[in-house]
Amino acid sequence: MDPDKARTFEALKMELAEAQEKVCYELGKEWDRRFRITEVKEKGEGEDDERWRRRKDRMVTLELSVAGQEGQGRAAAEDLVRGMALADLLDYRVSRFGARFLNLVLKPIVQQSVCVAEVVVVREEEEGGGGQERGKKAKLQVKWEVI
Repeated sequence: MDPDKARTFEALKMELAEAQEKVCYELGKEWDRRFRITEVKEKGEGEDDERWRRRKDRMVTLELSVAGQEGQGRAAAEDLVRGMALADLLDYRVSRFGARFLNLVLKPIVQQSVCVAEVVVVREEEEGGGGQERGKKAKLQVKWEVI
């Protein structure tokens, strides 16, 4: 192979790698926007920092958003999952999400000898007009307190 073709192929490989990185970044950003699990630990009034850190009560919010342009949210979410599977990112993201759910929700409830858990499922219609995002958002809030 002549040197010009070798340089051309090398440049094409670099461009392909850059494009793959951009696609992976955008898919990951969209996944993080649509599928969230967060832990909230609110500080009580007059509570000092040390006592706040030792408290055992928590609230975890799991949020799944199927919002999109003009009612196309479900199709967009399906495309996201399909795209992540094609880019070999889906297994990693699902396992990471599952591990966070296990560590933040299931383990603390199961490991506590006596606790009170409150589960709230919130379904919201997202408002949107003029081409803004519309769709459904579901939240699962789990709040527990060790007694």
